[in-house]
Amino acid sequence: MDDLPRIIALLAASGLPTDDVHACLPTMRVVQDSGRLIGVVGLEPYGRIGLLRSLVVSLEYRNRGVAQKLWGQIKTLALELEIADIYLLTETAESFFGTLGFVTIARDAAPQPIRESRQFTELCPASAVLMRQSLAGSMEP
Repeated sequence: MDDLPRIIALLAASGLPTDDVHACLPTMRVVQDSGRLIGVVGLEPYGRIGLLRSLVVSLEYRNRGVAQKLWGQIKTLALELEIADIYLLTETAESFFGTLGFVTIARDAAPQPIRESRQFTELCPASAVLMRQSLAGSMEP
């Protein structure tokens, strides 16, 4: 909760939605450098699926592996929560998420909980690309 103002500031500076960030605060992960918040990512769990929220890194820290570190943290959390598939919406980072193993899918292929999320219905424009990654192969039997 102490990081909330800094999380909101970083999201806003990157043009990402901040309206409902408090809702996924318990599942947000941050990276700091000398006490400065330099990256954040969130996850909205919906049973066995999750919605990746707002993976962002401060401009001056990009291309230094911070985003991959954040992805690793949130993927670990997703596996702990037994999430089998992670979805995300993006307007600008389709190629980056592709390097992490996400694939673009049709928006109408989104599962119902994702379709009903505020990200899908209100906060991201209809032009945002929907991507998915299966974690099922990463889960232990």
